[in-house]
Amino acid sequence: MSFRTVLLKGDYTGQHERQAMAQKEGCAGVVDFHFNSFDNPQAHGGEVFYKSACADSKKFARSIWSEFEKLPLPPHGDPLKPAAGSRAAYIERYAMPAVLLEPLFLSNPQQAEWLHMTGGQSSNVKNLAQAIAQGIRQSFAEGSTIGLSPGHIFKTLKSTDSGADCCKGDTEKDHVLELINLVESELQI
Repeated sequence: MSFRTVLLKGDYTGQHERQAMAQKEGCAGVVDFHFNSFDNPQAHGGEVFYKSACADSKKFARSIWSEFEKLPLPPHGDPLKPAAGSRAAYIERYAMPAVLLEPLFLSNPQQAEWLHMTGGQSSNVKNLAQAIAQGIRQSFAEGSTIGLSPGHIFKTLKSTDSGADCCKGDTEKDHVLELINLVESELQI
């Protein structure tokens, strides 16, 4: 199943440029890509935030999380979290179903190692991209336009923001860009 993807740029808070771009491009859904980080390196697990009053958004989040569980990625508490009143509240401003992904903690050595693992023709980043693409396929009709929001990257006001540092020496930006490229490829199949 093939999908059209749009890379959303600009600020997602303040001027809400990404939300306006998603609306203008006719996106059926939006995926916002992030990775977690915390001072305690033992913090672990993933979570998916969804638009609180949008049943389709919660269904979308559930589809993606069910694919994450197959990898397996452990949850960070209840893995499905409403965005209202949280650090993900800006996704409430999208006019369409939207989710914010935080599949693991880059500050956790075991989870960072998992993200960096490669073997043969596969890598865990590719496996993660396939899981996200499958969650999209389960939630939207073939041919739909899907907005891909690269987290901290391409913001207007804080253009040098690279997100969280990974304990392996790279950054959230590195992982998000690779993941988005792989998701786009998966959605063209």
